[in-house]
Amino acid sequence: MTVFSRQDLLQMVDGTAHLPDPVRAALGYELLMRVESPDEFMSLAVAARRIEARSQELARRAIIAGEEEAIEAPFIAIDMEHLSATATTHVKPSGRKGRPRATSSLRAGWHRFREAEARLADSWLGDFIALICFLMICAMGLFWFQIIGVIAEAAR
Repeated sequence: MTVFSRQDLLQMVDGTAHLPDPVRAALGYELLMRVESPDEFMSLAVAARRIEARSQELARRAIIAGEEEAIEAPFIAIDMEHLSATATTHVKPSGRKGRPRATSSLRAGWHRFREAEARLADSWLGDFIALICFLMICAMGLFWFQIIGVIAEAAR
């Protein structure tokens, strides 16, 4: 088994710089599909997590940039013998002379808010904020019970 350094791998990747992005993505998929050794399942799992993270990063950029239609992944067919690629997107026309529909900054802001909320809900900081809110609600409840008691005393 030949072991390549990171520098060697980067030099190989630089050789694909002239290829369009869909072809590079398909080439990466084909390379990963060529892994045959059962011992390399962990390498594929790590690669899958990194690819998923990159995909989510690019989707977030597309949403923020207002390119909602770009999120629908194109279907890519590669003819490996001739190294030609065809890509077809499944984008629905917006009805405005073929231009993509503009996404509002409100939608992008709402998406970022939801992501922050999801991260906060899964962290200890979110639990701490929930505890503070609960204690504040309890304190307000005790305060109102005291006011109701004072009113009841005054009514007797």
